[in-house]
Amino acid sequence: MARPLEFDKTMALERAMEVFWEKGFEAASLQNLIEAMGLSKSSFYQAFKSKHDLFTEALNHYVELMSANLSRNLETSPSGLAFIENIFMEIAENAPLKASQKGCFLMNTATEFAQKNEQIALLTGNGLKKLESVFARAVKKAQAEGEISHSKNPETLADFLVCNMSGIKSMVKAGIKPAVLKPIVNTIIASLK
Repeated sequence: MARPLEFDKTMALERAMEVFWEKGFEAASLQNLIEAMGLSKSSFYQAFKSKHDLFTEALNHYVELMSANLSRNLETSPSGLAFIENIFMEIAENAPLKASQKGCFLMNTATEFAQKNEQIALLTGNGLKKLESVFARAVKKAQAEGEISHSKNPETLADFLVCNMSGIKSMVKAGIKPAVLKPIVNTIIASLK
């Protein structure tokens, strides 16, 4: 009979997520992961089966955290447009922080795998849909509040916002400074109206 797991699986998953986010799937060694997670090899295999299974769990965890965080921010935001502007401005302002310079784990994954793995492609596609869903709700809220024209398609604008968020995060990863990013964010916000 297998021994019961004696560690916090969520904490271990978050530590693995950080390793994958920083290094990518290929460059993250099993040793890197085991050390970061504070597990023995046997505990690792008992809990996660394989590096690939751990990666898919970590990616799903990231998407859930990100979409839940965005949804909470939308619910507490004074308006739909303020929510969108705050999200983008925060990315630009946090550009100098080391944590921000890793880019977006979801888009890093999409770039690394580049459709080479059907399961990962499906996960990244579903992750993008979750983010687009939050932005579509924000656009509809902004339309109801008179901040964005009703003539604009909320789903198209949501896709546009996710695309731009990915682009801004990639620019942050490339070392672009807030002074350059903020005017770009202002242009994105102005184009929504």
